[in-house]
Formats: sequence, structure tokens, C-alpha cells
Amino acid sequence: QVLEYAEGGDVLHYVQTAGALGEERARSWTGQIVSAVVYMHDLGIAHRDLKLENILLSADLRAVKICDFGFAKKLDDRSVSSCNHYVLLVNRVLFTVAAVAM
Repeated sequence: QVLEYAEGGDVLHYVQTAGALGEERARSWTGQIVSAVVYMHDLGIAHRDLKLENILLSADLRAVKICDFGFAKKLDDRSVSSCNHYVLLVNRVLFTVAAVAM
């Protein structure tokens, strides 16, 4: 399988070199991240290692992509019931962030 090259690097490196994000860029990236996480959760996948180093940037810095699914887990009925409160909390926080960002 061929992986796509992310010319813009990762978000951690971007923030360390460029400083704080402007409001428009933060809103755009946050919306994309929330959309991707909701999509993963709808498929029953928990990333479990979402951090700045695992969010990659396109060359023009407009698009973000989530990477490094090494800790990802496909949730089944047993795993959902054992971590249901955590998943609900994460979804609530993400939807709150999405509402504020939009």
C-alpha cells in the first residue's frame, strides 16, 4: 500500500515554528478533525492516540489528515459497553468544540 506524502508536516512542528494559529485556520482545522473523528466513531473505530504529531498538513496548509492508527481499535459490543462513558464524554467534548468552532 502506498501512503500519501503530507508536504506540510505535522501540526506540532507547525505550531512550534509558526506559533499560535489564527482564528480562521484554527476553525478550519478543528472542523476537519472533528469531522474525521465523528466518521471514525460512526465506523466503530477509536483512534486512541490523537495528538498534534498525528495530524498531518497538506502543502497549502488547508487540509489536515489524521495518521498513525497503531493504537486504533475496532470497537465491538463488549468494548463499547466497557468504555461507553468515555466514548460519550469524548463525543460530547468534540461536538462542543465543533459548535464553538463553526
